[in-house]
Amino acid sequence: MKHLGQAILLLCSLSFLTAPQAAEPDSTGISFYVLRVIYPESAKQGVSLVVDNKSADAYLMQSRVRPVDNQTGDVDLSEGGPAKMPFIVTPPLARLEAKK
Repeated sequence: MKHLGQAILLLCSLSFLTAPQAAEPDSTGISFYVLRVIYPESAKQGVSLVVDNKSADAYLMQSRVRPVDNQTGDVDLSEGGPAKMPFIVTPPLARLEAKK
């Protein structure tokens, strides 16, 4: 019974140590508001992706369109060569300035 009380006290102590870290996300680096863009049929002028660079360094960001496996919904990573896609990404390479 004594060990049970010590284990509960330890778990409670650890939860208080990690709670402030989990509550506040890291505010530096590159942030994507979404990681996958769904292109609806009604979006005749295209869709956009918002990226923030909160770091002090500039980065190059490369974008591409990848096929999706219809059964799993995951990106198809097969090595069958580049798939023919009816979309393009512009610009395919962009510079993300620091603090922008």
